[in-house]
Amino acid sequence: MESLRGQGLVLVFFWALGMGAFADTVTVGTGCTFENALASVLPNTPGSKGSCKTSTSSSISISLPAGEFDLTQTAVLNTSISISGAGALSNSDSTKGAIGSLGANETRIVAPAGQRAFVILPSTTTVNSGVSNTTANVVSLSALSIVGGTATDDCTSALGLAAVGGHNGGAICNGGQLSLSNVEVRGASAQDEGGGLYSAAGSTLSLGATSFLGNSVLSAQGNGAAIYLNHAALTVNAATFYAQCDPQAPAPNTAPASCPGGAQTFVLADVGAFVSGSSGNNVAQLADLTISGNLAAGLYDETDLSLLNSDIVNNLAGFVLNPGMGKSSTGALPVGITDSIIAANIDAGGQESDCQNANANNTAMTFSLVTDQGGCPLGAQTASGSLGFEATDINMNVVLAQSGAPEQSLIEAAGGGVAAPGILAPLGNYGGNLLTHKPRYLLSYNARTDSPIMGRGLGCGSADARGDKSAACDIGADFYQFPVSGNLSLTGIQGQPVSSSNLTSQLGDSDLLPYDGAGSQWTCLYVYQNTSLTQQAQSTAPGCAWVVPDSMTGTSPATETTNTRGSVAFSATQDTLTYTPNQKFYGTANFEVRLTTTSSMLNPDPNDRFITETVLVSEQPASGLTSQTLSGAMDGTALTGLLLTAWISIRRRRQGGRS
Repeated sequence: MESLRGQGLVLVFFWALGMGAFADTVTVGTGCTFENALASVLPNTPGSKGSCKTSTSSSISISLPAGEFDLTQTAVLNTSISISGAGALSNSDSTKGAIGSLGANETRIVAPAGQRAFVILPSTTTVNSGVSNTTANVVSLSALSIVGGTATDDCTSALGLAAVGGHNGGAICNGGQLSLSNVEVRGASAQDEGGGLYSAAGSTLSLGATSFLGNSVLSAQGNGAAIYLNHAALTVNAATFYAQCDPQAPAPNTAPASCPGGAQTFVLADVGAFVSGSSGNNVAQLADLTISGNLAAGLYDETDLSLLNSDIVNNLAGFVLNPGMGKSSTGALPVGITDSIIAANIDAGGQESDCQNANANNTAMTFSLVTDQGGCPLGAQTASGSLGFEATDINMNVVLAQSGAPEQSLIEAAGGGVAAPGILAPLGNYGGNLLTHKPRYLLSYNARTDSPIMGRGLGCGSADARGDKSAACDIGADFYQFPVSGNLSLTGIQGQPVSSSNLTSQLGDSDLLPYDGAGSQWTCLYVYQNTSLTQQAQSTAPGCAWVVPDSMTGTSPATETTNTRGSVAFSATQDTLTYTPNQKFYGTANFEVRLTTTSSMLNPDPNDRFITETVLVSEQPASGLTSQTLSGAMDGTALTGLLLTAWISIRRRRQGGRS
């Protein structure tokens, strides 16, 4: 029985008739379920149509609201179609969308028990006036969570292709032109190939802001725990793969099985081996890709690969390059790797394996690659003399130090805080739709050039995996977002503290400096030594925070030393500012707060090592009454006098002017 929770589902069809066009709308509700609608719009599809309208349109769009939709059988998409959800995915919340934690705006499609969710046929053939016309099926899935799915059969037989066994695809079997945008595929498994998705020969797959979580293959010889491509073209424009083969990963009902192949199983397997008579290998263009935290290897590739601004870290192995497999010794294809981090991939036995070039004739072109010497092609290395990494070459490729510079450990430990090592933050949601590793400035840096990844990129695109832009070009999937000065408005009740936790929007990827402590290099006095600001920073506040006096903001101190009318405190862990008034006034207070961050501390001007937060506090009377005629601050005594005078005036009017 299909489960339908939400506000209704709308299907919209558009087609042209003569010189005009109109839409036929089908609303899913009473008598028209999701599967009824699919049966109505997909040609030659068996199943009850309920009370849904039937369409013969060649252009179909399905819009799903927030809610859960449980399929009772695999949906075979045999025509071009677009299916979109409400837009908010579970991969941005702390639960990662386990069953029972449906997000408020999540659209979840649950695969039928023991089956995959979708099969996408390669093409559609129509007959018009006796003439057959075959067109490729173009399918778009967006803003959806696709949960579960199990496959042991060879889905290529359903695609009309020769079935040789092993081609599965736990959640999706693709034979057409498929694009996933803002989609999450999780908790699926396949017997042999494509735990989450299998893409057959001749098909295309495009990923944008898409994540794969907790998918597995069940055979020790299986591959592509998340995706297996068999002579299919692949384009990635921002995607994250994490927790594949992890039996503890959040998943539907029960956690997926681990992959018995271990480091011999790859999260993303792109098999494009040369076939006699073909024009050559398929092409994989991958950008803003994060493969992290999988209990499998990262990437296997036999294609003409282009990898840009990507992170392959913290897996059982990095990648194996085998382009031109099956060609003659002169037929190997080049591989381009640019502005990427491939490091800290360590197998279960403790052996580091970042890169393996399986074809000795392959030409691997790498530019601004960060690794920790796990077999990645760096070319001739020369001493850099910079703190924290051992060597660079003429292409700005960087080798992280193995010893002597522990501050350059690759990934910060969870909960490590501002003083912890790690040039990348733990996998988390730092903006956008994907979990990524944001870059970090470390307290150990004396200059911006001490970072092996910031400002060292060569060919960055206009935006990163989070959709952010940066004036600098960094190595990795995320561009560092510098802090900016901002405005903060707080509304409180007379005499009571008021807090705000939205400082994060101004901090960017920076961290507030910690409290001063013994042995700390970046004490507040150190940051501002030999400047006119030496005594301003509060030594007991995170971020070297201080309230700017009137004398430094250009306002007159004739009435008060500062215009805060209270005190300000900070929580470094929550990026929270708490304002406490020092008297029972109502009206407004305004002041400036200066905060020093891990990146602003490196500003070349010693008098400009902070960001400024301009704060406006509006205090309402405790009674909830407001004045439309008075401005500024008024304490409780004055307010009481005003109300008493008004009461006497009203009483006199009622008594005819007698006192």
